[in-house]
Amino acid sequence: YTIAPYATATPVSLYTVGLDPTSSGNLGCVMLTTSVGTTMSFRFSLGGVSGGIASKGRIVEFDNPSGAGTVASGIMSRQTGTFATSSLSPAYAFGVDGEDLTGKPIAAAGSFSVSSANGNISSASADVDIAGTNSSALSGGTGTITGISATNGRGTASFSMSGTTFAWTIYIVNANQVYLISTASPAGGRALATSTSFSAPSGNYVAYSTGISSCSGTPCSDVNLARLTLNSGAASGTVWDYSISAGESSAAVSGGTYTTPGLSGRVAFTNTGSNGLISYLVSPAVDGISSITVGTDAGAHFGYMAAQPTTAAPSGQFIYGTLDPRYNTVTTYAGTATITPGGAFTGTEDESSQSGGLLSAVAASRTVTLGPNGTGSASVANGSSIAVTDGTRIFWFDFGNGAPPVITIAEPQ
Repeated sequence: YTIAPYATATPVSLYTVGLDPTSSGNLGCVMLTTSVGTTMSFRFSLGGVSGGIASKGRIVEFDNPSGAGTVASGIMSRQTGTFATSSLSPAYAFGVDGEDLTGKPIAAAGSFSVSSANGNISSASADVDIAGTNSSALSGGTGTITGISATNGRGTASFSMSGTTFAWTIYIVNANQVYLISTASPAGGRALATSTSFSAPSGNYVAYSTGISSCSGTPCSDVNLARLTLNSGAASGTVWDYSISAGESSAAVSGGTYTTPGLSGRVAFTNTGSNGLISYLVSPAVDGISSITVGTDAGAHFGYMAAQPTTAAPSGQFIYGTLDPRYNTVTTYAGTATITPGGAFTGTEDESSQSGGLLSAVAASRTVTLGPNGTGSASVANGSSIAVTDGTRIFWFDFGNGAPPVITIAEPQ
């Protein structure tokens, strides 16, 4: 989410920030009333604080007391710099996920070049997954970015290729990051600055994604978490998958392969999990993201890959929250925590769910246990989890507790 200036300009929009009860970090709440009278409430945790100003955060929708409405979660980023086509980077990798107009899960990833002189988009490429119907390796797209506001960074973007059109409202965070909202369907994501020349990925990576599964004929959430080792076109490692209907499973990656990236930064993987994996490289990494990924499965998995330069378990003060849930039945949360070198995780979170409504200042306690390769668990009492670290952040999902799964990310403040 981006909290845009135009949405906070009215006097009835309010926010507050303060230390959590354990003094692990800053929690806050915000109520936004837009120019059309829509009121929304959110809870968030803040990091990157310097001079009393935060640069990042985790955020959840917090206006669903009955549990019958919507839930959402994501990130906050501080806008910096100037907002104009001249401030854009030459190339971006992008990703969006959500639903099409018939309610089918949709995920897309791709890349494009953009002219800083006039905002023209060229050399666009993409892969689109709509409930397992795939439009793969689309290329040659052209379009434009127009109407960028110098005040709040809002503009529009559209481009077409092979009969597929992408149409977005955008908000520029800075030259390296742009938030995207589709104007054709309820989907959103972001574009991250990337290169126009790519080397093949190599080394260890954490891959994480969310999608849709079927639970007794009813849609439900599905999550993937993986540690992959990439070396000269060969992929190995482990992929963990969980949905309530299928349970938790792990699969060793055997005989995995990946292609050399072309000018678009597209890398196609084989034998690296049942949901398929197409990756568009982000080089150099932005916000810790090395690539944006899209699946080829019926659940339209969408996510990211992060390089894992070290495997040591991180400690200190963290902000944490849930990745976009893809389905409303999950519990979303944002919080702050302290993690000791021994793995004791204590903090406070605000929660929103369809089962329990809204819960404020919930005490959080986990035990983080990671092995030599950076994989292990971040378990709560009487519960199980799978966890992986990239040496800076910790990624996990809980299982076996009867709750629909969601990916959680903890990152240093």
